[in-house]
Amino acid sequence: MIEDAMYAHLSTVASLTTLVSNRIYPIMMPQDPTLPAITYQRISNTPQWSMGGACGLDNPRMQVDCWTTSFAASKALGDALRKAMATPVTFNAIQLSDQDIYEVDTEIYRVSMDYSCWFKST
Repeated sequence: MIEDAMYAHLSTVASLTTLVSNRIYPIMMPQDPTLPAITYQRISNTPQWSMGGACGLDNPRMQVDCWTTSFAASKALGDALRKAMATPVTFNAIQLSDQDIYEVDTEIYRVSMDYSCWFKST
């Protein structure tokens, strides 16, 4: 699964773990989280086909969010994430977009990034 590959990669990148430790979560953070943290989720997937049928290559779109308590920290974590995602590992990722968000109710800053990934499914 791309989710397992993404966690395995992000949890071993020193520039990220220095900032978030092990706070890298699928889909959502726990209630009352310690920040900064990262969440990731698969938004969609496009399995690839060849003339012989399914070829085992997937093109999932992943959303990765950087959650912090300040705008500057969200940008720094976003930059570290962008560099980590640019490194090919068991999947390749192409950044499609990013967005700065402020969550008014919780007073949390977030950088939300979308990636087109290429992943060999098993």
